[in-house]
Amino acid sequence: MNTNIKAVLFDMDGTLTDTETLAISIVHDQFLRRGYDIPHAELHTYTGKPPKDFFPAVVQGFDLPISSQELLQEFFDLYVPEVAKGVPFFHDVMPVLKSLHSQSYTMAVVSGSNRAVIENILVHNDAMKYFSFIIGIEDSVVGKPDPTGYLMAADKLGIPPEECLVVEDAVPGIQAGLNAHMRVVAVDRMGKLAESSEYARIETLEDLEKNL
Repeated sequence: MNTNIKAVLFDMDGTLTDTETLAISIVHDQFLRRGYDIPHAELHTYTGKPPKDFFPAVVQGFDLPISSQELLQEFFDLYVPEVAKGVPFFHDVMPVLKSLHSQSYTMAVVSGSNRAVIENILVHNDAMKYFSFIIGIEDSVVGKPDPTGYLMAADKLGIPPEECLVVEDAVPGIQAGLNAHMRVVAVDRMGKLAESSEYARIETLEDLEKNL
């Protein structure tokens, strides 16, 4: 066990909650209404990016003659009300948060989602008390895999990057953590991540503490 880790920095979408399934369903319907039936599996290959980067990437990737900015605004108009209804954590999240909190690890959320969405999810799951702060897309305008969000978190905590552990589920976020020179644990809930010597791969958060 590596005892120099003082802070655990969590991604939100796909790591703590299954908001990605909801988001992809909305996105699929957005494109379908415009005459483009893009399979869910193909849309999932673009996950891990903040919405402002996601839509341009999909539009460019499929060479579609539509406005990514229009899609982005419509997405938030549809997504935010759905999240406001309440999105539960994955079943393995709360026991880990409670355990880390009891061991005095500092925790924060670093996400490409809007702050209001993140706060809504944390409040719904009675989890705000476990996190020192939230960094959302409003705080770090450059999305993952850029390390800015994670470096901002380390700076705000006053903890060196090498003493921070990043918990992610998608390639852009994993790379952001590595680019920040932090240790990374990848939660591979969907079995789509490759084994790597650069990060630890687990299938459930129940195994997170083995990598602290």
